[in-house]
Amino acid sequence: MVERQVKVNSKTVVKKSTVLARTPMKLIELNKGLNLRQQRFFNMAIFAVDENGISEFGKEEYNAIFKDDSDKFYSVDVRGDVQALGSLGMQANTEREVIWRSVFIEVRYTRDTGTYKFIWSPLMKDHVKKVKQSYIQQDLQVLALFKNKYSFIWYDFFKSNYHQWKWKISKDEVINLLRLENKKSYLEKHAMLYKQCIETPLKELNDFTEYHITCEVIKAGRTVVGYEFKRYQEKGIEYTVTQKQVDVLQEIVDRYGDMEMIVREISKLSVTDADAMPYLTNLLFEIKNYKRYMQNTDSFTSESFKEVVALAIQKDNAFKAKIRELYKKKSDIPTIDDFLPEEPAKKKVPFYNWLEERE
Repeated sequence: MVERQVKVNSKTVVKKSTVLARTPMKLIELNKGLNLRQQRFFNMAIFAVDENGISEFGKEEYNAIFKDDSDKFYSVDVRGDVQALGSLGMQANTEREVIWRSVFIEVRYTRDTGTYKFIWSPLMKDHVKKVKQSYIQQDLQVLALFKNKYSFIWYDFFKSNYHQWKWKISKDEVINLLRLENKKSYLEKHAMLYKQCIETPLKELNDFTEYHITCEVIKAGRTVVGYEFKRYQEKGIEYTVTQKQVDVLQEIVDRYGDMEMIVREISKLSVTDADAMPYLTNLLFEIKNYKRYMQNTDSFTSESFKEVVALAIQKDNAFKAKIRELYKKKSDIPTIDDFLPEEPAKKKVPFYNWLEERE
């Protein structure tokens, strides 16, 4: 086995992963479909972002990290690289809308100056600066060692799911994760898929990162249907999630069961705050997503599931606090009656009951 040249402190990784897990944009979603060279440029763009949301770097900065030869910085594929990076984005699906958010306003390579320039979209600017601070500056030393493009994706997958120690993933889910739908050779030859897309990337992760991941093939008869990945855990860890933890998370998830009713109520209240709708909708779907944790509690340690529940409680409290704020704003909104002069009290006229009249 290759000597592990780089090791990252596990506590630091968990801290970084926690920050990423709380943000709407995860690198794993963006690395899909990029080749190794494009993934390196994308990570370099994160590393180089400035306060104005612009990243600019030349071959010296790039080669200092990724150790590529100078003549590889610019290649005949540069047009394809710029197009692939410029089309990066995230799709946000709700029950009422499908939204595409572009990562960059512009990606440009200028051969005269030998520089790449990335202008991040306003929606991404604050997020990417947070990612740079919490993630990329320490992880570039690891990413620079990867030679297999799928190593990037697996590394971000395990990091973004850092709460778990075990994952059962179907073959179809792996194909979707790695964007292999059009790779005929991998689809027809499982040995090639396993070697190039699972075994080799995991070896790089085990050699160069803090992770030690094993993989077992799951079969139905002679057909490969999925994989079980396990992360090495230190002795003394409690693997059993408590019933109290499950009950608390279940209570939170059930509270947000009627999504349509909640969204309608948010729509009525959000007239007092233009930013409330996207904020609450995002929180709502994040809370709803905790339902998936209930389906595989055996994949978590007691300690990691405790953190999952804590995050769910935090989002639940944030949602309720914002709703209370909106109700208060709505009750404080003046109406026309508040500005009209008070009318003088009308003289009270005795009630005349004509039914009692006989003559």
